[in-house]
Amino acid sequence: MFNTHDVNEEIFGPILPVITYESEDDLINYVNARAKPLALYYFGLNENLRERIVMHTSSGGITINDCVFHALN
Repeated sequence: MFNTHDVNEEIFGPILPVITYESEDDLINYVNARAKPLALYYFGLNENLRERIVMHTSSGGITINDCVFHALN
């Protein structure tokens, strides 16, 4: 179960929503149940989870442990 309200519109601006999760499957299902996000940011040291997110979700771009890299491109 997620500790956030569903976002019904894409966010454009200096806001980085943080979504918490109870299990890895909850996280992947949450992302896949919605429209493909423009960007997905993963913060963590768990390499297995990072690979699961990259392989089992789809987004415009994924950034690992960083939130400025997309803006620099």
